[in-house]
Amino acid sequence: DPLTGLPNRILLQDRLLQVIRAGRREAASFALMILDIDGFKDVNDSLGHQAGDHLLQEVATRLVSRLRQSDTAVRLGGDEFAILLPGVAHGAGAEKVARKLLRTLEEPVVLGDRRVSVTASCGVALFPAHGDEVGVLLRHADRAMYEAKRGRRGFLVFTPAMDEEGDNRLRLQVDLEQAIGHGDLVLHYQPTIDLVTGKISGAEALVRWQHPVLGMLPPAQFVPLAERTHLMGPLTFYVLRLAATQARAWAEQARPLPIAVNVSAVNLDDNEFVESVGRILQDAGVASELIELEVTETALMRDPERAQAAIQALSELGVRVAIDDFGTGYSSMTYLRKLAVAKIKIDKSFVMDMGVSRNDSVIVRSIVDLGHSLGLKVVGEGVETAEAMAVLASLGCDYAQGFHLARPMDAPAFDRWRQEHA
Repeated sequence: DPLTGLPNRILLQDRLLQVIRAGRREAASFALMILDIDGFKDVNDSLGHQAGDHLLQEVATRLVSRLRQSDTAVRLGGDEFAILLPGVAHGAGAEKVARKLLRTLEEPVVLGDRRVSVTASCGVALFPAHGDEVGVLLRHADRAMYEAKRGRRGFLVFTPAMDEEGDNRLRLQVDLEQAIGHGDLVLHYQPTIDLVTGKISGAEALVRWQHPVLGMLPPAQFVPLAERTHLMGPLTFYVLRLAATQARAWAEQARPLPIAVNVSAVNLDDNEFVESVGRILQDAGVASELIELEVTETALMRDPERAQAAIQALSELGVRVAIDDFGTGYSSMTYLRKLAVAKIKIDKSFVMDMGVSRNDSVIVRSIVDLGHSLGLKVVGEGVETAEAMAVLASLGCDYAQGFHLARPMDAPAFDRWRQEHA
């Protein structure tokens, strides 16, 4: 590998073939470990690719320094490494090595004028227990690494259940791509109520998937999958088109109502996102003020400068932006002042516990006051009781949303609800 000086994938495959043949002859075991750096993209995005390259070189040096002479450390590509451990026959032995390597990587790395702490995720496959072919061992070690990263476990040994789960995820990914292409996703709408007038002020569009085998799936079962793959952009734009079409229909019926659509940090990373939003609204023939985009506070803080630029461009397009799940991230007062947002939505965890936790009531009041001081409207999410709604109103919150008012409904049911509560 030209960057790190480590062997590359081709040599690993050759070395694996050698130890597999030797293992078959001599009944010897070994472990294959795949290690992936956590948050490497953030380093590249915030500090530049030169810093990222330096980090990879430092990781390579540290890995080699803690391995035996008989072990092989390889750079597979990007921020992914593989380690071949001859003679390691059990998960306990592999875990001991992995923990040692992870501790070594956690020591801060100096990148320019910053000290960056590195964490990584490891997955291990054992020969012959988890496979006796090069491709199978690589796939199983990678599956274990993925599960370790997904669960923030640091290290996991492969189990057959991971293989089945990985196959299920792959099938679901293929199904989701087809569902987006064939138009099999639908939107449900949940109203937002003005706490002063008691009238409906808007609706949030929530995507649902009518899967042919699994039935109606809520977003929690497939949106994270889309975020980890190439499908987040197509999914967001699909939802936005449906919402824009519905907003236009309501406007043509002389009942205009703003519709909010959730967007991901992945969308904000897309340099063409704002342009695509403008094109979708133009194609749908809907006024930009009838579409609102909601971005979580955590997503905004992942890359504040990029998020700020995207929100400013959306604002210039006439599209309002709201900060969702507010109170769960780490945004500062200075940063909030720079964002061209129109609303903040208090995370439902604070609203739902106001009746039992005085601290949560204090937090809600503080967020309401903060929002108003910045000239923003404030929405309380997760309103499940009349008492919670009354408390929000008493604290000066502008809007409320939650099951106490209405659950998400398809468009015909929403129209009936709206007529009944006019």
